[in-house]
Amino acid sequence: VLITHVCHHWRTLAISAPLLWTDIKINRQSLVYAFLTRSKQAPLSIQCRMAARDVLKNSRKFQAVKAALAQSRRIRSLLFQYSGVDPDTGDVVKASPELGRYEFPELRALTLWLDGGYDTTLPSFVARGSFPKLKSLETRMYDLFNLGPAIRSAHLTRLKLCAFNGNNSLT
Repeated sequence: VLITHVCHHWRTLAISAPLLWTDIKINRQSLVYAFLTRSKQAPLSIQCRMAARDVLKNSRKFQAVKAALAQSRRIRSLLFQYSGVDPDTGDVVKASPELGRYEFPELRALTLWLDGGYDTTLPSFVARGSFPKLKSLETRMYDLFNLGPAIRSAHLTRLKLCAFNGNNSLT
């Protein structure tokens, strides 16, 4: 957050304001942990884009994604984009990394995008999760028959299922 670079006084104020730290984009892993700490207990909006190589190499990005998901009780909005294509070989690898089981009691919007293939298996945090307040669900290239707990939300009012990289969709 740029405001922390203005002066010492502004930095102190910004760091002590949890709502400034709730929008987390996991592309600069070094900042993820600072945002998670500084947001205190405020609701989170998380965007994570991850590739097969991150999982295979147990990268810092993969660790940052797991750290963010560990705060699942605070997450209100989650975009999870995964590329299951190995950039070195072009082969499609396992498209659903093991990320654990989490409860998402405050999650309102869930977006799952799979790039480079079609998968019948959802990420473990979705397949075994709980989403009692989910209102919006969007998927791309995942098998809708395996959405299980995500589509059982009594509050679900928006469902978008996309196939063929978003060219054909049902909303």
